[in-house]
Order: sequence, then C-alpha cells, then structure tokens
Amino acid sequence: MIWAMQLKYGIESLGAILFFSETLILIIEWILIAQFVKIEWQIDKHFIWTTIKSARTFFAIEAIAVVSSRIEILILSLLGNEFLVGLFGAIVQLLQPYLIIANSITVAMFPRLSKVIDQGREKQQKIAESFIEILLFMGLPLFLGLLFFGKDLLIFIYGSSFAQGSLALSISAISLIILPFTRTLCSLLVANHFEMVNLREVVITTTLGSLAGVVLVSRYQLVGAGIMALLMTTLAFSQYVYFTYTLLFPLKLWRVIRRPLIISTLMLIVFLILKKINLDFLFTLIIAIPFYILFIIFLSIHALGGINVVREKIVKIRMNF
Repeated sequence: MIWAMQLKYGIESLGAILFFSETLILIIEWILIAQFVKIEWQIDKHFIWTTIKSARTFFAIEAIAVVSSRIEILILSLLGNEFLVGLFGAIVQLLQPYLIIANSITVAMFPRLSKVIDQGREKQQKIAESFIEILLFMGLPLFLGLLFFGKDLLIFIYGSSFAQGSLALSISAISLIILPFTRTLCSLLVANHFEMVNLREVVITTTLGSLAGVVLVSRYQLVGAGIMALLMTTLAFSQYVYFTYTLLFPLKLWRVIRRPLIISTLMLIVFLILKKINLDFLFTLIIAIPFYILFIIFLSIHALGGINVVREKIVKIRMNF
C-alpha cells in the first residue's frame, strides 16, 4: 500500500489493492481452517437468531465505538479545514502504536479474566490491577516523552509544517495516563456480564463528547480537538471506575501506580538531562530507549526478590531443559 502511494496511484487503485489483499487473507484463512474443521453447509435458523440476540449488545457497542473513534476528525473537517484534519490525523498516528499494544494486551487478558470469574473477586482484582500496571509502565513514560519531545517527533516524522500540532499532541497524550484503566476495566466488566455498562458508556461518552467537541473545535480548532479527545477519554474513565467500584470491587490505586511512578520519575530525570543537552532528536531517542529498558530490568529484578533469586530461577530453568 505504501509502495503504491509512493508511485502516485489513485484512490481507486488503492481501494482495489485493499480489496484483493483482504480477499487473499480470507482464502488463506479458509484453507487453514478447513484442515482442522469439517465444514457442513447448512443454515440453522435457530442458531443464527440466538447468536444475533446474544451479540446485539456487543454489535451496538462496536458500532457506536466506530463513530466515537472518528468523531473528532469528522467535527474538525466540518468546522476546520483539510490541513487541520491532516495535523490531527498525524497526532492520532503517533499514539497508535501504544493503542495497538494496549488492545493486544487487553485481548490477551480477557480469557484469563473469564476463567477466574468463579474464583472470587479478589483473584479478578489482582489480575486487573496487574494489567493496569503493565499498561502504565508504557503509558506514563510515553506521556512524559511526548510532553518533552512531541514537537521534535512531529518534525522528525512529518516535517516542520506539522510543528504547530505539538500543543494538541501534548493535550491528547494526557489520555495515556487514563487509557490503561479504561481498557482494562472495560474488559473486566464484560467478563462479569456487565456489557450493558459498556453500552451505556459509549452512548454517554459519544453524545456528550460530540456536543462539547462542536463548541471546542469551533473555538479552538486543532487544540479544541485535542481537548475533546481528552474529555471523551476522561468521561469513559470516570464511568468505568464508578461502575467497577459499585458493582465489583475498589482498586488499590497505590499498588497499581507505585512502580510505574518510579519508572516515570527516573525517565523524567533522563528527559530533563536530554532536554538540557539539546541533542538531535534521533540521538535523544537512541539514548532514552536503553535507559527505559534498563530501568524496567532493574525494577523487575527487584520485584522478583533480587538478583540472587533471579539467578536461582534461571539455573532451575536451565536444569529443566
């Protein structure tokens, strides 16, 4: 797709490439599934109707979520201009890698949460808090990094004309502090069969966010879109936390944020030094990433009980092999 865009192919050609690639994926998946599943060509009306009734809440959630995820760009295109839409799209793309990782982690978490439903709320709480902590390990340092070097990142990837989007990027990046809670608690509520809470959340968030977005974007343009995105994330966060506390259990907040705060404080020191030195952005990135990995390793070793405990576990694993 990128190669075709570089060769200046039109939107029709790109659409055709997307269609044929998806068709090829379907054929490959069908061939692989056919090796393990015996396909019986029949229509079970009762099964179809039961499935539709069971999935209607989730269908409504996903349908509204699609609108909610694109509402900022829609309002910005109506009340702003194409350049502002491009700027905001660039901001969204910078946050996309974290969102992909967060979605993958929550998807992997869901089966585990579903299995422990019958084992009590304490087990669920422990798993949910662990996954929130994992996402905060990535989200908090990333937020600080974008706060310090967001403008440099925009210029490095998109060019100097995108530098004016740095304030909107910083505002949107605040949501990285909240997203670990919303993604985890969303899956937690569904695992406990409270999917109606999720439906209520997307309806309220999309409605209130859209109304506020019209006012914000019309007055503040790109910055208004960033504030709107943060507002919608905050609305979702407040609802999920409230219903988790009232329907399930309270979160032990300090236990969740303690270690991510340690990592973030250490990274804050690194960012301040790098900002003071004022290196080229690429060198800044090359220096910051190893420091982050090093801090994570040291904290993980400490959490496991120290270097001696880790060494013993490694020896045991080697002996088993």
